[in-house]
Amino acid sequence: MTDTSVNAMGESRSWNGQRTYPGQPGYAEPLGEEAEESGFSINVPLILGALRRNAVPIVAIIAVCLLLGIVKTLLSTRIYRGASIVQIEQQSANIVDAQSVESATPIADSARFLQTQLAILNSRSLSERVAERLKLFNNSFLVQMGASGVSADPKSPQGQQALRDAVVDQLRAHMSVDLPGNSRAATINFDSPDPKLSATIANGYADAYIASNLERRFDSSAYARSFLAQQLVTTRQRLEESERNAINYARDNGLIMTTSGGGGGNAANGADTTASGSLTTSTLMQLNSAYGDARAERIKAEQRWQAIQKMPLMDIPDVMANSAIQAMLQKKADLRAQLQEQKQRYKADHPTIVQLNAQIAEIDAQMMRMANDIKDGFYQTYQVALKQEQSFGSSVSNVRGDALKEQQKEIQLNILRREVDTNRTLYDGLLQRFKELSAVAGIESNNLSVIDRADVPKSPIKPKPLINIAVALLIGVALAGLFVIGREMLDDAIRTPEDVRRKLGVPVLGTIPLLKAGQSAIEEISDPRSGLSEAYYSLRTALEFSTPNGLPRVLTFTSSRPSEGKSTSAIATAQNLARIGKKVLLIDADLRLPSLHRQLPFKNNGGFVSVLTSQNPLDAVVQKAENSNLDFLSSGPLPPNPTDLLTNFALQRFFQTALEHYDVLVVDSPPVMGFADSLQISSMAEGVVFVVDSNVGHRGATKLALRRLAAAHAPLLGILLTKFDAEASGYGYGYGYGYSYSYSYGNQPSKAS
Repeated sequence: MTDTSVNAMGESRSWNGQRTYPGQPGYAEPLGEEAEESGFSINVPLILGALRRNAVPIVAIIAVCLLLGIVKTLLSTRIYRGASIVQIEQQSANIVDAQSVESATPIADSARFLQTQLAILNSRSLSERVAERLKLFNNSFLVQMGASGVSADPKSPQGQQALRDAVVDQLRAHMSVDLPGNSRAATINFDSPDPKLSATIANGYADAYIASNLERRFDSSAYARSFLAQQLVTTRQRLEESERNAINYARDNGLIMTTSGGGGGNAANGADTTASGSLTTSTLMQLNSAYGDARAERIKAEQRWQAIQKMPLMDIPDVMANSAIQAMLQKKADLRAQLQEQKQRYKADHPTIVQLNAQIAEIDAQMMRMANDIKDGFYQTYQVALKQEQSFGSSVSNVRGDALKEQQKEIQLNILRREVDTNRTLYDGLLQRFKELSAVAGIESNNLSVIDRADVPKSPIKPKPLINIAVALLIGVALAGLFVIGREMLDDAIRTPEDVRRKLGVPVLGTIPLLKAGQSAIEEISDPRSGLSEAYYSLRTALEFSTPNGLPRVLTFTSSRPSEGKSTSAIATAQNLARIGKKVLLIDADLRLPSLHRQLPFKNNGGFVSVLTSQNPLDAVVQKAENSNLDFLSSGPLPPNPTDLLTNFALQRFFQTALEHYDVLVVDSPPVMGFADSLQISSMAEGVVFVVDSNVGHRGATKLALRRLAAAHAPLLGILLTKFDAEASGYGYGYGYGYSYSYSYGNQPSKAS
């Protein structure tokens, strides 16, 4: 079996130095990104983590909004509301059964009627009437309402107009009308700092509204009766004159009308002047109607005949729809089936074949005769319709001449008749309406009534402390939410596994908990039951399933910057693999600031550098641990230029030699940013674990480091998130254990990562 590795660019490399690509033998599929959840979902841990990180600004914003709400409530002027309730009926009660001057509003149009009444209540004219009745046109009213008085001279026309405008504006600004959609009781409200003034003005609006409605009805009725009386005299004179003219004209021209309406007759024959038409015209209309019907029948028959005239007989729809034709077609199909069957047995001159052909020919002939009959029927129908049309057309032509002569005389008569009818209808309507108005004048009741008059309010409606505080709280929560959302959108920190998937698009191999203050990472790793060890057990399991071939044999740990936990992770992974029986070699490949020998009970001998330079064989510099499958290879003396040592040929030769003695090689490489060492080592590994510190890792630097690894064709397995504080990130589970470490450049020893 050939060991292979897959890099971030999709190519696979085996340790014989040969590269393979997708579709080639020996290619190992790369580890894909985890599938994103489809559909809408709420990430509760992410929300809780954001709230926890922004707890202080959230509390401060909400507290400021609440304080402003309380201050506004305490400083606001108390407003009292007076409310008067008025019932608005769509129709008023009539003592007699007569229609009012004002048009009755249909029940279906009640919404529009009520909206009209609301417009009247909110009108400027009604506010002026209220101010006149209550004597409010003065500066004292404006002062009571909390408005500044008019500075102009109240005795001058300009000052009086300015005062009126200011008072009316105050009334309209503080008056409101509530009319529920399922009720006809309108509540007239007026708000002011003075409770007694609020009740007085609310009642004043109700009284002025009812009074104006009565005045409008009375004025409209009186005007209507006077106008109708004048119109009746004029209309009667015109009616008499038009009737005389119509009668005289009919007598002089001897016009005979076919119908009459029961009015006065003419001098010649007693027919009514409102007759609908002459005898000749009536006859012409009947003949013309019959001619139109005959013409329509002829056109219909002609169209049908033209449609089938040139069609093959058997393609005519009526032929194919004929039941006899269908029966013959069925019989013909049966005979043709028998003929085909007999042709397989006998020759063409056999009597049976000849008989069947004769029967089929006879059926065809019958169908053709029947189809011709059907087609001829359409033609006969068309000829009959054509003759009827011609007959009626001749009759119409004969009568039309007489009608045209008579129409010249009827034109003037029709004009006179219409004038008579118009004058009579107008006169009857005016007379009836005049009688109704005379009967109902002054006895029609009002359709408005006061249900409840406004009482002096005992408690203010504004300010409302609870509502103000609730609104302030909602505003504070909204502002705090906007602050958190904006801050989180601008924050590119990588704190949770979800951040890794969402911001980097790289799978997460595991999360390592943050150690509490005073805990040692090496001590926690040495304890198989510690939370830190459990986290690295999970990492080991993830690595075993990270490639199609299982655990990579050459495993490199790197990061974008120092002090992110890669060295500790390399030690823990090497120890875990050794515990399960793997022969493991832990390699300190950081040739700039090696640190593994400070955390382990080993020394820094010739190590990795001496093997790369062929100064010492691998067996001579490897340090073996007692009672363990874990061996250690230190970095060795620091070279002046590590990049020159870490060539592809030297690394490939080293890894091939080491894999002859070990199952797994765990390499602690330097950070990616700033140096090429890690890129050279990672490009030759079977798997690369990229370590990210959840406290200081940022998407920009991390993505840049990942791009550099991808450019070097490094086989990235995923990201290991270290120093993960689950509780601070909003996750419901907690590790209970943690670790802390530092990684710094320099000559002073430090607790390595």
